Amino acid sequence: MKRYLLRRLGQSVLVIVAAMIAIFIIGHVLGDPVNAVVSEFASIEEREAVRDKLGFNDPILVQFGRFAMGVIQLDFGTSPVTGEDALGMVMSALPNTAMLGGAILLLALPIGFVMGAWGAFRPGSFVDRAANVMSLAGISVVEFWLGLTLITLIAVPIGVIPTGGTSGALAILLPAMTGAFRIIGRVAQFSRSALLEEYSKPYVEMARAKGLSDRRIFLHVSKNAATAIITVSTDEILGLVNGVVVIETVFAWPGVGRLVIDALGNTDLFVLQAAVFTFVVLVMVITFIIDLTYMLFNPRVRYE
Repeated sequence: MKRYLLRRLGQSVLVIVAAMIAIFIIGHVLGDPVNAVVSEFASIEEREAVRDKLGFNDPILVQFGRFAMGVIQLDFGTSPVTGEDALGMVMSALPNTAMLGGAILLLALPIGFVMGAWGAFRPGSFVDRAANVMSLAGISVVEFWLGLTLITLIAVPIGVIPTGGTSGALAILLPAMTGAFRIIGRVAQFSRSALLEEYSKPYVEMARAKGLSDRRIFLHVSKNAATAIITVSTDEILGLVNGVVVIETVFAWPGVGRLVIDALGNTDLFVLQAAVFTFVVLVMVITFIIDLTYMLFNPRVRYE
C-alpha cells in the first residue's frame, strides 16, 4: 500500500504538470485577454499599456514560469473583469457545485442500482422491461434539452419550484433531476449486467441447493458484482465534473461550471485557469478515493 501511495503521488505530480502546460497553452489561444479589460474602442496605446501591466508582452517562457510559480503558490492572479482573486472566486462557487453534485449522486446511484438489481432478480418481468426503457432513455437524452423540458413541464405549471438560482430548498430539485437522469440509466444497465453475470455462476446454484434465502444470495452476489458497479459509477462521477457546466448554465446555478462559461464569455483568462486547475485536482482526488473503496467491497483487490 505504501508503494502504491507513493506511485500515485508521483503520477499526480506528473498530471498536475501536464495540466499546467495544457491550461497555459489553451489560455493563450482562446483570445486576447486584454479585451476583457479595455473597451473595444480603446486606442492601441491603451491596449499596449494594459498588456504590459498584465505581463502579456513578456517572452512566452517568462510568462509560463510566472504562471507555474503562481500555481505552486495557489495564486492565479486577479480577475481583470471583477477585480477579485481568481482562485477565491472559484473557491466561493465550489460549495454550490459540490452541493449540486452530491444531490445528483444521492438521487441517481441508489435508484440506478435498485432498478438494475430488480431487473437481475426478475429478468423479463414488466418492471425489468420498464427499467430497460427508462435506462435507454436516460443515456440518450441530452441534458440541455431535458433541463428545459423539466422547466416547461414541471416548474412552470406548478409555479412554486424555482427555475434558476439557489433561492429556496426546492431550487436544487430540477438541476438534480436533470443531472441524475443519465446516471440512473447507465448505473441501472451496468448493475443489471453485472448482477446477472454473478447469478449465472455455479456458486449461486450451490447456495440455493444449501437452502440459503434469496436475500443472503443477493448479498453475496452484490458484493462480488460491486467492483464492476463501482467502476461505472466512478466513470459517471468523473463525467459529472464536466456535466455540471451544462446544468449550471441552464438553471443559472452559481457554481464553478457557470463561472467557467462566464469566464469564457468575458475572456477572463485568470479565472478560467483557476477553474480548470481546480477541476483537474478534483478529478484526481475523487479517482484516488474511489480506487481505495475497491478494497472495502472486494478483499482480493490489493494495491502494490
